Amino acid sequence: MPTIQQLFADVYNAFKSLPTLSGREPTEEVVYTELSQEEKDAIAEAYYNGLAQIAKISQVLADDIDRNGAALQLLYKAAGIFKEMLPERKSYSFPSTSGSLGATWLFPQAVNYAGKPSNSAPSYTSYPADSWTLSITAGTPIYFFGDGTNFYKASPQTAQHSMLVIFKNGLIEIGTTPSIQQFRLWFEGVSKYGIYTLPPVVDLPIESTKPIYQYQTPQPLIITYDKGIMWKALPSRTGTAEIRMLGFVFYEHDLFPDTTWV
Repeated sequence: MPTIQQLFADVYNAFKSLPTLSGREPTEEVVYTELSQEEKDAIAEAYYNGLAQIAKISQVLADDIDRNGAALQLLYKAAGIFKEMLPERKSYSFPSTSGSLGATWLFPQAVNYAGKPSNSAPSYTSYPADSWTLSITAGTPIYFFGDGTNFYKASPQTAQHSMLVIFKNGLIEIGTTPSIQQFRLWFEGVSKYGIYTLPPVVDLPIESTKPIYQYQTPQPLIITYDKGIMWKALPSRTGTAEIRMLGFVFYEHDLFPDTTWV
């Protein structure tokens, strides 16, 4: 079995950081299977469909997410890990079909998949159901994942497992001056990491004529269903903030067999 460092060596060259696999150490071995060409084609179709839409809005943003195709390679490897984690052997298709695995761009219901989180469905987050719009208060923490006490996990439900991938710098605020300058990210059993902050130019849009603001993240994030994550942010203003995540969700078909409203 490869270590995380070995598996993602080529991805590191593009992002200058290894993806975080739910807090596992880079030297930890990971079970991984290479995808078939048909599976890669399915994921690539979903990926490029979304990337083309992002490029129509901001080519700068699309290029930063894509990194000359490195983001797709990241997805292939994460998909291979997810496939091996599952109790049943399944293959990817796009769109997903009964008994298959799905892959699509993140949407609110993939993050807050339970509406009311619990130990069996730990979708703990400050995001309300079905929305990217957060209620914020200056000086009061919010949590993209977790709630300060309970860790977030991707869906662990039988036949409805999922895995989330957040692209590096894939946290985007729309329409207002950025609301956050301080962040902290840690994991279940791994709490050694302190805060990180943003450069003073974060309040400038990524393109001068478009109200799109991009938050830096230290590395791509891969969020599994077996180990929890806590991602905290401290707002500097009071009101609402539309903060979207650019990334992917891999899932068993039965998690999203139809359109979903939590």
